[in-house]
Amino acid sequence: MFHGFIAGILFGLEFVCLYLGMLYTDAARAAIFVYLSPFVIALGAHFFLKERLNTLKTIGLALAFIGVYLVFKDKPNTSGNLMLLGDILEIAAAIFWGATTLYIKKYLAQKVHPINTFLYQFVFSIPIIFACAYFIEDKWIFNVNVYVWASVAYQSVIVAFASYLVWFMLIHTYPVAKLSVFTFLAPVFGVLFGTIILKERLTTGLILGLVCVSIGIFCNNYTKK
Repeated sequence: MFHGFIAGILFGLEFVCLYLGMLYTDAARAAIFVYLSPFVIALGAHFFLKERLNTLKTIGLALAFIGVYLVFKDKPNTSGNLMLLGDILEIAAAIFWGATTLYIKKYLAQKVHPINTFLYQFVFSIPIIFACAYFIEDKWIFNVNVYVWASVAYQSVIVAFASYLVWFMLIHTYPVAKLSVFTFLAPVFGVLFGTIILKERLTTGLILGLVCVSIGIFCNNYTKK
């Protein structure tokens, strides 16, 4: 139960940083920063799970840091003074995401059923998310319409339930350093949809940072057959 509580706290902090950061930075930038989590996992797995880094994975980590630097350096002209804060919060979300995965693999995988791990995340993350929302949200929604219900349904059923249940099941079965290969396309789609749907400016630094992070993820998860 204690380890489930810690995993839930880490899970809750991840989402607090994720959504709070989105208030200050672009979605395309957030997509790149959040998906630094595979590198957090790879580095943490090296020290805590004895899943050793090799030369190729080390190169991937270096490319990830270069990618972050390029995105940081080249901000769009429309950026506000708080974009840096948003970027930092998204990186913090990536760190909490990686820490959650590592903690589950070390203390819960092979010891409890995946559905228990899944429930630990949501039950113990509720208090910290509500507490942060109480102090952070300046306006509460009382007029619940179809748009609000659709948003809640999407976040609850698709994002929170289906995707994370599958993710936790995978964590219980496979090495965590290799699982993140499935996140390779996520920052690509994040940047793509951010520029097309949200009309965010596609800067040179954003493109180069995306390339570096994507190649880094590939290097980090490449396995010779």
